[in-house]
Amino acid sequence: MKQAPFTTVTLYLSVLALWSLFPGQSVAQESDGQGWVVTNAKDTLFGTIKNRKSPPFGKVYTKIRFKGKRGKKRFGPKDIIAYQMGNRVYERIWLSRESTFLTEHLRSVEGDGQKQFIRVAAKGNLIHYIDEIEVQGEEEPMEIDYFRKKGSPRL
Repeated sequence: MKQAPFTTVTLYLSVLALWSLFPGQSVAQESDGQGWVVTNAKDTLFGTIKNRKSPPFGKVYTKIRFKGKRGKKRFGPKDIIAYQMGNRVYERIWLSRESTFLTEHLRSVEGDGQKQFIRVAAKGNLIHYIDEIEVQGEEEPMEIDYFRKKGSPRL
């Protein structure tokens, strides 16, 4: 009896079968890490920072947990200007949201809205922010990209 030739479809099925036996590692963000915070008095404190609860009951904290040489403390957007956890930098900005039919407009004007931490991905003439929001039923927060021209209030 003649054997069927090895086809591309057979190769794909073999790779898929092996891949299902050895799934890849999760690339979820760590919930804590070494970093720093900048207080309103412009002091920099170094220590361990935790800004979310770990999965499966993951939650983004409104106040970060900080553990330094002087003990543990919680900092909210009213208490600090910025913080870094690992290689991610978060800044406090004023944020107000205005919704119209099927669209949402965000503005950042000093004193308008409320103070909030937002991740800064890149800075220059165009600032790239990433907002991390919780989605019910998901382990990791959803990331929404926002861009703002330097000097403009609109995101």
